[in-house]
Amino acid sequence: MSECPADPAKDRLSSLDIFKLADELQIKANGSEMRASAAPDEGARELYSASALAYGTWAVEIQRIAQDIARIERSAQAAQQYLIIDGADSSERE
Repeated sequence: MSECPADPAKDRLSSLDIFKLADELQIKANGSEMRASAAPDEGARELYSASALAYGTWAVEIQRIAQDIARIERSAQAAQQYLIIDGADSSERE
């Protein structure tokens, strides 16, 4: 049996979904920072600190991507609105 191809419209993530992912990563970073400060030895502190840094860095980069996606979404909406208005204006002229 072959699988049905993915539906791009159904599987599409919005900028809000991406912002949520960035928030989740920041929460993980904060948790790792707390574990680092409570770690009983230097090795564990370094491990949790590195984890916090990685999660925090990913969160920042993913948030930037989400901001770019949000700008693209706004541009697409503006273009659609322009086409709808322009289409209505041109039909009124005829």
